[in-house]
Amino acid sequence: LLFNLYLQESGYDKAFIGNVLTSGNIALAVFALPAGYLAGRISLKWQMLVTQGLAGMAFILVILSAGPTSLLAFVILAFSFSAFIQVASGPFVMRNSTRVERTYIFSTVFIIILAGGVAGNAGAGFMKDMLMASGMDPLQAYRSTILTGVGLSFSGILPLLLIREGDFL
Repeated sequence: LLFNLYLQESGYDKAFIGNVLTSGNIALAVFALPAGYLAGRISLKWQMLVTQGLAGMAFILVILSAGPTSLLAFVILAFSFSAFIQVASGPFVMRNSTRVERTYIFSTVFIIILAGGVAGNAGAGFMKDMLMASGMDPLQAYRSTILTGVGLSFSGILPLLLIREGDFL
């Protein structure tokens, strides 16, 4: 939602915003197949680490883009890298947990994603409002808030670095 509002504040019309989001989701779907192929051939942990970093950098480039063409290209790139993360995460959990642990892990991940989404959206809205209340230009407030969120997403790399891959199957 914040990204949509940022694009609107940047002067893009609703049709362009819809095209950006649609293009990103199409890229996500298209790259799911190569991501699945790659997941069977390289370390899932490293696939997620590298593509999380690349997706984050692409999202930063989205926010720093100067025009509609580069913005669209970086959104497609970011969503493409996100496909690799999403495809690898399920098999990664399967390979690194016991049969008994899996139900709890998948349930916990679902809860964390849901709660994180709610908290992140609320926090981002609050941050944007506070930045604007302090006198920051609305566009800059959106940009700063989104970049802060991207920065926080990089913190997800840290726990992944601590996991040693095993095969519990």
